[in-house]
Parts: sequence; structure tokens; C-alpha cells
Amino acid sequence: MADPLKTLIDGLKVHWDANVTLSVLKLYLDEKPADLSVGFPYYVLKLEPSTLLGYTSAGKIWNHTLEVRAYAATTAVAGTALEVVTDIYDADAFTLTLADSHKFTSSRRIQAAFPNAGKEVDSALARYRMQTWQPRT
Repeated sequence: MADPLKTLIDGLKVHWDANVTLSVLKLYLDEKPADLSVGFPYYVLKLEPSTLLGYTSAGKIWNHTLEVRAYAATTAVAGTALEVVTDIYDADAFTLTLADSHKFTSSRRIQAAFPNAGKEVDSALARYRMQTWQPRT
């Protein structure tokens, strides 16, 4: 059975690439791009270890906390860049298709901030708590 966090990451990448609005945006996992000539804005997806929330008769329920950061030359541009993502991720209709019989159950934004205003590179972030269901093996 696949790792629930990896399954979520794969589902997020597929969703990002398939979404017309997001597919043109540069997304990197857990780190800044190796070559900073990629230009602004760019996005970094930071993930925390998943937590097992509980069991149902047929599966396990997992909590995943992830952070989407938008980096840009100014705070205003970073904020606008992040809005592109939050407009999609905050929508009531937001859903993911996951592999390996896993199911996406919910998503909720738990934080939004402009933590680096005034530095050379500004960023805006949104943190989400997502729940998935994994069948028992």
C-alpha cells in the first residue's frame, strides 16, 4: 500500500498540472529552485509529516498539513500570486483524485500570512490541513 503522504503529493502534482490556471505556474517541492533564473513568481510546496487521525471499519483517516508559498519581488506581487492558488484551493468544490484506492475527504485553510515583507524576496503563504482516507490492507 502506498504511503498516504506520497499519494497526496502525487495527487496534488497531477491536479496542479491539469488545472489550466495553475499549470503555467512554477511549483517546487520543499525547496527553492536550483536555478534562481526561473523568475518570479514561483511557488514552493512544504509538507509536514502526516498524522494518523483514526480508523474506520474499512480504512485509516490521515491528516496532512501543507504550506504553499508564493515568492516574488514585492509583497504585493507575492500576495497576488498566492491568491491565484487560494482561489482554487479554498473553493468548496476543490477535490483531488488519488491513486491506490485512497480518497480525498477534506481541505481547510488554517493560515495565511506575508512573513517576509521588506526582504529581497518577499513571500506569501497559505497553510492547509487536508484529510485523506486509506483502505485497510
